[in-house]
Amino acid sequence: MADLPSVQITHNGETLIVNEGESVLDCLLRHGHIVPYSCKTGACQSCLIKAIDGTPGEQAMLGLKSTLKKQNFFLACQCLPKENLTVCEPLLEESSFECKVVDKVKLNHDVIALRVELCADFPCRSGQFVNIVHPDGKTIRSYSIANLPDKDQYIEFNIRRIAGGKMTNWLHDVVNKGDSLRIRGASGDCFYCHHEEEERHFSIVLAGTGTGLAPLIGILLDALNQEHKGKIILLHGVRSESDLYYREMLEKLTVDFGCFDYIPCVLASGNSEEAFLPSRHIADSMLDAIKDLEPSKILAYFCGNPEMVALLKESFLQALGLSISFPILFSYC
Repeated sequence: MADLPSVQITHNGETLIVNEGESVLDCLLRHGHIVPYSCKTGACQSCLIKAIDGTPGEQAMLGLKSTLKKQNFFLACQCLPKENLTVCEPLLEESSFECKVVDKVKLNHDVIALRVELCADFPCRSGQFVNIVHPDGKTIRSYSIANLPDKDQYIEFNIRRIAGGKMTNWLHDVVNKGDSLRIRGASGDCFYCHHEEEERHFSIVLAGTGTGLAPLIGILLDALNQEHKGKIILLHGVRSESDLYYREMLEKLTVDFGCFDYIPCVLASGNSEEAFLPSRHIADSMLDAIKDLEPSKILAYFCGNPEMVALLKESFLQALGLSISFPILFSYC
């Protein structure tokens, strides 16, 4: 039997051979081509690319907006090509929206709130993530929505400065109120699930570390705005008290809404006179916080690196005396 012909990708005038079972993204990277990417799971949509010739397949377009599908855009990490493709990077004007920065606020020593106008024809939900595109067109990072866009008429991102980070240093030091930037999205299913009046009595557990607080605040505000009736618990883990932010707002919400508990968790409070919180890991705090909840009526949202999320899930199940197979709906931001 004759060998099947190899599938080829043509990119920037160079024709590349795709290995069996290899994605378009991995093929391009293997040959030294520079392509934006992040998660490699199709979630962040950073590796958006355009097919000039050939068909990438439906799987490679899952989650994309209809306007992008019509232009033959697809996710390079999700495309295992069955036929030859000619591809190119999208122009910024084709794949993103231009919006204006309406405010920039310092939340703590290394986190800012960046607020951009809510663009027309840009549907989004609190807790979803949006990609911000650097002017170089290659650097793309995902940030979660930490407010109620429809109510506020802007989208807020909580952005922590990363040492040596091209995107975060640009957003912290260069971008200011009145400037324009490009955004792409919104994506993700980490948002409050709308329920009928009689179904809003389930408990919600929100847990995350650092700026993982952003999508959790978005979900919290959305739930409260929709008059959620059940218990809501938010646990925020940080290294020190100086890393906390929106603490006063969250503490006020616990007073205004009897259904809501806010639990800041500090790894090392230290001996400073300004340190008021005991040192405790967020996973340990969860053990106490949720032990009296009804297991069959909980929706849990966890945000952090994979190791932290796994630890939070383990503590969650341990606190309720459940096995990993118990049917609880988890959402990972």
